[in-house]
Amino acid sequence: MIDLHGLSTRMRASFRPPTTESSLVAHAPVLTLRQIFGRFRGDLRAVRGWIALSLVFVVLTPAVEAAEIWLFKLVVDQVLVPKDLSALPALALAYIGINLVQGALGFVDDVVAAATSTRFVHRLRTRTFDHLLRLGPEYLERHRLGDLVTRISGDVSAIETLLLDGLTRLISYAVQILIFGGLLFYVNWRLALAALIGAPLFVVVSRKFSRLIKVASRERRRRSGSVSAAAESSLRSARLITVYGAQDEEAAAYTRESAVSVRAEMAATRLRSLYSPLINMLELGGILVVLWVGANELIAGRLTLGGLLVFVAYLGQLYSPIRGMGRLSNSLYSAAAGAERLAELLDAEPTVRQPAKPVTPGRVVGELQLESVTYSYPGSPEPALHDLSLRIEPGSVVAVTGESGGGKSTLVALLLRLVDPTEGVVRLDGRDLRELDLDWLRGSSALALQDAPLLEGTVRSNLALANRSATDAQMWDALRAASTSSFVEKLDQGLDTPIGQRGRRLSGGEQVRIGVARAILRDAPIVVLDEPTAGLDDATAQHLMDHLVEHARGRTMVLVTHDPRVAGRASRVLRLSNGTITEGGSPRALGNGKAPQRSVAAGPPTLGAVAGVGVEGGS
Repeated sequence: MIDLHGLSTRMRASFRPPTTESSLVAHAPVLTLRQIFGRFRGDLRAVRGWIALSLVFVVLTPAVEAAEIWLFKLVVDQVLVPKDLSALPALALAYIGINLVQGALGFVDDVVAAATSTRFVHRLRTRTFDHLLRLGPEYLERHRLGDLVTRISGDVSAIETLLLDGLTRLISYAVQILIFGGLLFYVNWRLALAALIGAPLFVVVSRKFSRLIKVASRERRRRSGSVSAAAESSLRSARLITVYGAQDEEAAAYTRESAVSVRAEMAATRLRSLYSPLINMLELGGILVVLWVGANELIAGRLTLGGLLVFVAYLGQLYSPIRGMGRLSNSLYSAAAGAERLAELLDAEPTVRQPAKPVTPGRVVGELQLESVTYSYPGSPEPALHDLSLRIEPGSVVAVTGESGGGKSTLVALLLRLVDPTEGVVRLDGRDLRELDLDWLRGSSALALQDAPLLEGTVRSNLALANRSATDAQMWDALRAASTSSFVEKLDQGLDTPIGQRGRRLSGGEQVRIGVARAILRDAPIVVLDEPTAGLDDATAQHLMDHLVEHARGRTMVLVTHDPRVAGRASRVLRLSNGTITEGGSPRALGNGKAPQRSVAAGPPTLGAVAGVGVEGGS
C-alpha cells in the first residue's frame, strides 16, 4: 500500500517553496476556489452565451466517441470472429460518417472555445487596466510596475484557465464519466464493479497532491512578479546604472530574484511530475484487474470477445477523465494563485474618489485655499506637510520654492486633488475639493511635470491630451508660446513625428517645453508648472517666461521651481521647508528667490491678505 500520509509529509518538507527570502512583491490574500468564482462571476456572465454553446459540444463529442468505439465491437463480433465480410461495407461507411461528424464538431468546438476565452480575457484585462488607472498615482507609486504588468497579463490568463477552461473541462470530464461509466455497466456490470474499485484511490491521491501543488504554485506566481519588478526597476534606470558602473550589482540582484523563482518553479514541477507516474501505476493495476475478471467472464460465456475489447476501450476512456480530474485540480490550484493576485488588485480602492453628490460649479474664479492641512504618505513616520494654511488669490502667479523634500510636490498634488489631506481642507473658490465633480475639477486645471512629461506617441497626440478638439493652428500657437515651435518644425513629420517611449527621442529640455505647451493648450483657469525652465538656456528660459506671464493673465498660476529667474516673475513667492511655509512675500522682499531672509527658527510669518498670497497660522 502507498503511504499517502507519509508521502504528503515528505513532499511538504522536500518541496516547500522558499518563503523566507526578501521579495519585491508581497503575498496576496489566500482565497478559496468558491471565493474566486464568486469574485469573477460577473466576467463569466459577459460570455455566458458562448459558454452555453461550448457546453453543447462538451456533450456531443464524447457521445460520438462512444459510438465510434461501439463500432469496433461490431467489427470484432460480426466480422472478425465469424469471419464474415458481409457487414464490413456498412460498418466502414458508419466509420466514415462518424469521423466526418467528429471533424466538424472539433472545428466548431475550437472556434467557439477561442471566441469564449479571447472575449473573456479582453474584458477582464481592460477592466483591470481601467481600474488600475483609476487607483491614482499614489497607488502606482507604492507598487512595483513590473509586478502590476505581470498581473494584467499573466494573472488574467491564469483566471481564464481557472474559470473558463477549468469549468468547461470539469463539465466535460463529468459527462465523459457518466457516458463511459454507464456503458461499462451496460456491457457487463460485474466487470464494471471490478473496474471501479480503484476510483476512490484516484480521488485520495489527487486531493493530496492538489494541496501541495496549490502552495507551490502560489509561491511560483508571486516570485514571477518579483522577477518582473526587479527587471523593470533596473531597466528604467539604465542610464544611471551605466554612469555609476552598477551593472554587476543590478545583475546580481536580478539573479537572486530569478534564482528564488527557479526554486519555486522546480518545487511545483517536481510535484506535478511525481503525480503522473503514481497515477499510471494505479491505472495499470485497474486494467490488470479488469483483464483477470474479463477473461473469466469470457470463459463463462457471459461476455463476447468484442464485448471485452470494447470494455477495455471504454475503461481507457473512463480513466482519462478521472486522471484529468486530478490534473484539473492541480492546474486549478495553480491558476488560483494568479486569481488571488488579481483579486487583490481589483479590491484595492482609490484614495481619491468621486463624491456621492458631486458639485459642478459654473465659472472658476481661481481662489485656492488650504486650511490647517496636514498630509502624511502611507508608511511615512513624518508628515510631508504639517498644519499648513495659505490662500492663493485669483489671477495671481505664485512661485513655490524650497529645498528638495520640503513638500512642494505634495502641495501641488493637494491643489489638484491627486491626493486628499490627512487633516484639514483644500478649497477652490470656497468649496472643499472633496465636494467637487472630479471630471470638472480635472478640466479646470492644467499641469506640466518635469519628471514624466510625455507619453509614447507623436507630438500631436501628446498635445491632444490637453484638448482633444484643438486645431493645428491652436497647437502651433501653444508650441510658440512654449518656445517649442522652431524645433518641432524641423522634425521629419512635424506634429506627427513619433517621439518614442516617454519622449526619449527628444532632449530633456524639449520634453519639458512640449509639456508646457500642452498645459498652455489646455486653456484652464488654474495652471500648475513644475520646473518649466529645466534644461533650458538663459535666452530660451527668458523667452518662455515672457509667454507664460502673458498666458497667466486672468489665471491662477503656481510655479514650482528652484530657478530664481522663474521665482522673480511671480507676484509672490512661498518657501517650503520640512512641510511648513518658512517665508512668503514678493520676490524683491525675499531677495528675488536667491536667499532666505527669515529662518525657520523665527517661526512662520503671518502676512494676512497680501496681494497674491495669504499665509494664515502655518506652523
